[in-house]
Amino acid sequence: DPDSLCDGVSFPGQTVSPPLLGVEEIKGFLVIHQQTVPHPGALGSTTLAQVHGDFTIEGNDQLLDLDGLGKLEKVGGYLRVEHNHALTSLAGLHSLTSVDHLWVVDNDALQHLEDLEGLSSVQDLAVAENLALTHFGGAWNLTQVPGAFQVGINEQLLDFSGLEKLQHIGGAMFVWDNGAMTSLAGLESLTSAAHLFIYGNGALESLDGLDALSSVEGTVRIYNNPSLCQHEAEAFVEALGPGGPVEVYNNKICLSPPPP
Repeated sequence: DPDSLCDGVSFPGQTVSPPLLGVEEIKGFLVIHQQTVPHPGALGSTTLAQVHGDFTIEGNDQLLDLDGLGKLEKVGGYLRVEHNHALTSLAGLHSLTSVDHLWVVDNDALQHLEDLEGLSSVQDLAVAENLALTHFGGAWNLTQVPGAFQVGINEQLLDFSGLEKLQHIGGAMFVWDNGAMTSLAGLESLTSAAHLFIYGNGALESLDGLDALSSVEGTVRIYNNPSLCQHEAEAFVEALGPGGPVEVYNNKICLSPPPP
């Protein structure tokens, strides 16, 4: 079937002709690696609607965006966008609604994730080491992440604006080493997470954004946030009443407000 590829497909190095031209479905995996093209459209990907397995886009130093993937709606395995150092946006993924696992890691020029706002189903999410990323952007349709939620080492990320619909995280929530993040704004609808870890965020001054969080069944650790007042973190955890172990330490020593 020319419209469907049953096995996995890998495109390492330079590809001369458009190998995906006319393909609507890949029943295995797809790898785009070390290509010398500015966007996947040059590979003939404009008809691709579904990848049943993992879809990996990595190590493409001339890739500027993901234009050409405008019909892609579903990835049944991992969608990995990693180590693409010229990539400035994920433009082209506007039709994507479902991904099993989403990893956006180590894309030095990536500035925002607003092209993912159509996503309504993600099993787990990792956004890390994107040094130019300033915001999620847009208005994501995502209401829950059943697995882990990991956001770390994004040096310019300010907050979580764009994720205002997110209500539930079924696994652990990790927020770490985001040097410019001052608050957790954007997470105002989040009511529950299995575990909560917030650490190493140098500019984080408050936990504003987690006001609706009322259920953490497991571990809570908040530590090594040098701008976050220790007593405020302690008060937050006390009000939260998590069901597992608690560690709150090595945050900023501030004058505690007088008791009421």
